[in-house]
Amino acid sequence: MQAQPLFVEPEPRSLRDPLPTHHIHIEQLQTKPVWSLNDLSDTLNVPVSTLNEVVRDNPAPFFLLGRRKVMFREDALQWLREVAARNPWTPRTNNRTPQTN
Repeated sequence: MQAQPLFVEPEPRSLRDPLPTHHIHIEQLQTKPVWSLNDLSDTLNVPVSTLNEVVRDNPAPFFLLGRRKVMFREDALQWLREVAARNPWTPRTNNRTPQTN
């Protein structure tokens, strides 16, 4: 009895239609014990440059592994919680008055 795949990728319709493999990459990333800055940017779906700005303002628990800056997955998640606590999301306020029907 052969194992069934968890997800069947749809066939591409053209060369400009890439396969949607981003979700598979994220699932593999979530099982890695150590994340690089690129892994973290892929997980958060933000550019590395934006993540570098956040790291500059909020020091992250990176350590060097060879030439790469990496952090443990648990430390990365804790650091994200701390950044979120320091910078809570607030809804944008416009100078418009509410419309009544």
